[in-house]
Amino acid sequence: MTQSAGHLTLDELRTRTQDGSIDTVILGFTDMLGRLLGKRIDAGYFVDEVSHHGAECCNYLITVDVELNTIDGYRVSGGIRDTAT
Repeated sequence: MTQSAGHLTLDELRTRTQDGSIDTVILGFTDMLGRLLGKRIDAGYFVDEVSHHGAECCNYLITVDVELNTIDGYRVSGGIRDTAT
């Protein structure tokens, strides 16, 4: 497999984490509207845990608008809007 410029293998990330040249990994993904979301993860934790077991995020984060209101029609949000208030 050919490696793209700017991408690291897990072994390269491990080496750079151990020598202190990388201390944080940014885990990014897009929501259902194409907006970039994510979180910063300690590089050592990413190498030791996340790379093997994955990371989690709340489904709610990918089903809200800019003002954090749940967008109607997305079953994965898991919430029911209270329209009485």
